[in-house]
Amino acid sequence: MNMQKSPNSRGITSDENFPGFAIILFAAVVTMLLVYMQQGFTIYLLLIPLVVIGALFFAYESFKVFLRLVGRELERGRGEALEEKSKGRLLMLVCPKCKAKNPADTSHCFNCGEKIN
Repeated sequence: MNMQKSPNSRGITSDENFPGFAIILFAAVVTMLLVYMQQGFTIYLLLIPLVVIGALFFAYESFKVFLRLVGRELERGRGEALEEKSKGRLLMLVCPKCKAKNPADTSHCFNCGEKIN
C-alpha cells in the first residue's frame, strides 16, 4: 500500500479542531451541571463528564478519520479516471435516471434516453 502524501493533501490544523473540541467541552459542562443539580457535589460530578468527554472525543476523532478515508478514495478515483482517459480507454458514465452505464462520448442514455451531462 502506498502511504506517500499527495501534494494536494494537508494535515488537520488546530483551527479545524476548535469547533469539535468546543462542542465536546460544552457537552461536558452541561453534563456537569445536570449531575450537580441531581446529586450535588460528589465524585460523580467529575467522573460522568469525563466519560462523556471520552466518548465524544472518540466519536469525533473516528469521524475525522472516516472523512480522510473518503477524501482519499475520491482523490484515488479521480486519478484513476484521468489515467484511463490519458491511456485512451473508454470511460463509462452512469445515467442519473436508470443507473445504466453508457460510454463517455454519448450525450443521451442508450437505455432510457435521459440526457447525460
